[in-house]
Amino acid sequence: MATASTTPATIRAKMQTLLLALTPLTHADRGFRLYPGTEVFELWVAENVASSFRHFTIREIDAGEEPEVSDLVVESRWALVELLIAYPKQWGLYGDERIHAAEALIQEDRRLIDGRSGVGAKNSSACVSGQHYARREAAETLGLDDDLEFMVSRLTYRLGFYQAVAA
Repeated sequence: MATASTTPATIRAKMQTLLLALTPLTHADRGFRLYPGTEVFELWVAENVASSFRHFTIREIDAGEEPEVSDLVVESRWALVELLIAYPKQWGLYGDERIHAAEALIQEDRRLIDGRSGVGAKNSSACVSGQHYARREAAETLGLDDDLEFMVSRLTYRLGFYQAVAA
């Protein structure tokens, strides 16, 4: 088993760094920005719709209680994290096809995140020392068909990592 060890917090910090460094293909001048608040992300977006474009947050939503594998030094563990990205329903941002163009841009951003950044790739250079995989489990867009003034792209990743055994 690997001897390097890490935590979900360290992996989330690396994911944030990777996302901040990405240059989107569309609206390259308006890259990904870290959500500045501490309240619920969706509430902040609702109150800051005009400036919320591509703001994101990453939060842990589940962690395995039992290690997958363990020895006296490290345990192989997993955690689920959620990447949320805001997209205001300001149709002029997306083009003449409005909601279809917005959906296309969101899909383009997802491919960029999983491809170029390596966030969703197994054994990639995006992994921190002690992490052995990051795999996208689900993707959905919230707010497409309702009266909200914004949409949120939700990507769920399963992270595999080694963690030091507590003494």
